[in-house]
Amino acid sequence: MSRSLFRICLFLCLTLLGPASHAALDAEDSSWNQPVTAFRMIGNIYYVGASDVTSYLIVTPKIR
Repeated sequence: MSRSLFRICLFLCLTLLGPASHAALDAEDSSWNQPVTAFRMIGNIYYVGASDVTSYLIVTPKIR
């Protein structure tokens, strides 16, 4: 399979199957995904995740 055909198939699979993975959650399952206001942790590192899903934003001076 050519690389471009593989990429197209991968894109279609992720696009078509993605919404199925976001099915409605019951109250118990959705409790870990409550929004949390972003806050500065230390220096240029910010917590930007949900209540039990951790994500960090690291701010740098570089501009694209």
